[in-house]
Amino acid sequence: AMLNLKPGDILRVPSGKSQGWIVVIDPGARSDREGPRPMVLTEDRHVRRLSLADFQTPPVAVGRMKVPKHFNPKEPASRRNLAAAFRSKLSTIDLDPGRYRSGAIDTDASERIARLRDRVKKHPTHACPDREAHARWAERALKLERENARTQARVSTRTNTIATHFDKICLVLESLGYLSGEGGTEVTAEGRMLARIYAELDLVAAECIRAGVFDDLTAPQLAAVLASLVYESRRSDDAVRRPRMPDAVTEAAMTSLRKIWREVSLVERDARLERGPEPDIGFSQAAFAWAAGRPLAVVLGDSQLTAGDFVRWVRQVLDFAGQVADAAGPGPLRNTAREVVTSMRRGVVAFVPDDQPMAD
Repeated sequence: AMLNLKPGDILRVPSGKSQGWIVVIDPGARSDREGPRPMVLTEDRHVRRLSLADFQTPPVAVGRMKVPKHFNPKEPASRRNLAAAFRSKLSTIDLDPGRYRSGAIDTDASERIARLRDRVKKHPTHACPDREAHARWAERALKLERENARTQARVSTRTNTIATHFDKICLVLESLGYLSGEGGTEVTAEGRMLARIYAELDLVAAECIRAGVFDDLTAPQLAAVLASLVYESRRSDDAVRRPRMPDAVTEAAMTSLRKIWREVSLVERDARLERGPEPDIGFSQAAFAWAAGRPLAVVLGDSQLTAGDFVRWVRQVLDFAGQVADAAGPGPLRNTAREVVTSMRRGVVAFVPDDQPMAD
């Protein structure tokens, strides 16, 4: 019956410190783990929370009144105004308690209730002077146990999510030959090569190395192609002209690279993984020019980048080229990648400020 209470219901509390007529402010049905805890206003303007223990029989609403939508129980004025309206409403209602008693309880139920009450009184803890305090601590312990169980369930769910995501990644790596063995438990030579690359498009870069996309490129050309795998244009960038690759050789390499990116994206999609970002050639011409030895002023003028952004992206290309050199192993590609690092680490890019002298 308490689940059916609504704001504004008027009913009588038969006993306890809230005994008397009350008006429901909030039914409190959301706290379903502990049963309804309606917030009520008593005749003496006190706001309290009731529980099932305050009603020996199901409560019966004898009338209804309007409770202001923005009633604030912490404001004395709100309580005073609602109490005045409550008293006015009570004056129009027949307050004979016997008139609003709920249906009679059958004999078997009444006898069972009596036996249960007798057992409660005979329980060893019933006469304990600290019984109520112990009950509160027991309730708190049970509440903490429930919260702990919910926390463990959330952790378990997140752990399972991480494990599932990891399994999907392993499935992609196994399908592309980077893992082998039953369940993808063994790392192949290609997998060890991939492990030396740290970038968002690391898998695309590794596939390009395997496919020979970077072979036969000069250092400036390799710098331009590698820049497309690390550079990310700002959404606010308003390019005067559409970015292009520096020459026909790098354009052909980018065509092959984009094809590999699409193939990798399809594999990731089939495994229900989020695909990597599309290669961005917005910095390729600047990387090519800087690796070719052009002056800083010329490169900045052509790229329209700030000096700070230019240095930051060049250093990222440098770092990525070093990773490709390590991953490629001995051979022409390693030599070219290291040449990219050497040719681009100059001028303002190589500048490291001296330590400030300590004050006397």
